[in-house]
Amino acid sequence: MAPQVIDIRAKQAASAPDLCHVIADGLAEKVSHGDEKPVRHVPSLVLYDAHGLEIYDQITYLDDYYLTNAEIDILASSADAMLAHVKDGDILIELGVGSMRKTSHVLDAIVRAGKRDTTYYAVDVSEESLTEALAPLVSQYPTISFVGLFGTYDDSLAWLRDHAPRAAAKTFLWLGSTIGNVVRTEAAAFLRSIQETAMVTGDHFIVGIDRRKEGSTVQAAYNDPSGLHREFVLNSLSHMNHLFNAPVFDRSKFEHKSIYNDVEGRHEAHLQSLEAQTIHVLGKTIGLEKNELIHVAYSHKYSEDEMKRLVQSAGLHWNDKFADSQQRYDVHLFSKA
Repeated sequence: MAPQVIDIRAKQAASAPDLCHVIADGLAEKVSHGDEKPVRHVPSLVLYDAHGLEIYDQITYLDDYYLTNAEIDILASSADAMLAHVKDGDILIELGVGSMRKTSHVLDAIVRAGKRDTTYYAVDVSEESLTEALAPLVSQYPTISFVGLFGTYDDSLAWLRDHAPRAAAKTFLWLGSTIGNVVRTEAAAFLRSIQETAMVTGDHFIVGIDRRKEGSTVQAAYNDPSGLHREFVLNSLSHMNHLFNAPVFDRSKFEHKSIYNDVEGRHEAHLQSLEAQTIHVLGKTIGLEKNELIHVAYSHKYSEDEMKRLVQSAGLHWNDKFADSQQRYDVHLFSKA
């Protein structure tokens, strides 16, 4: 039986032309976040075309990319305690089609606890990814209902507000340290928007958050010798050329630049121009200097104090923390009081 996938996209949902304008505007203007000097930037969404997703999946199996294994370690050992608050008829909402290597531990915990009438919603901007991820779960977990929500996170908040059963308590899941992909103020604002828009008293939020640690460990995680991260970032050039339907970027003129910013507590992935060059995009003429960086993605790490400020800013209550066996990574349980 095929899973139900609902198109929840707002009429003004972003399309390829909209993304092209975001890319062009980011290339034309230099901005700064934190202590870094102003740089040009493109949205991290350019990393995730079909080929980019395939590369990222390979990255999650690398030994040095500790985040995935650490989170699986936590869920395998602590999912029962983490989900002890879930009652019959509750709903789970995972933001992004998570790796089933992780989500299976969540679903197994629900089954072990004998919960009835549980519904699992997965939110993603790829209808194909939703169908592929949910299809095998329908037969594997017959006591759980599965629904894919095809749209953005913001679309899902509006849909859940209008369509989620009023009596059902909600547990949101945001795994993979995805929260680290945005600057800290934006992360807090996003959590607050969910808290205010889609949560009521007693609802919960499970969030994977990577800890601050030695820069060498972080660099090894995001700059592997096999070159997968390099290919992941450089593939964004091909993706952008596809979006613009034009050879805007010459891949041979760019390289991947990996930086750990200890002051800001984050890894920064950049495209680096190997020579002075000019690119033309949507009527804009942009001159790049030799060695100039174009920011592509952040991966923020959190100290205990930074995590507490995050929760406070979001207006949530901190309930518990679950750490992996090597004390590198945490999954936090928040709630709306």
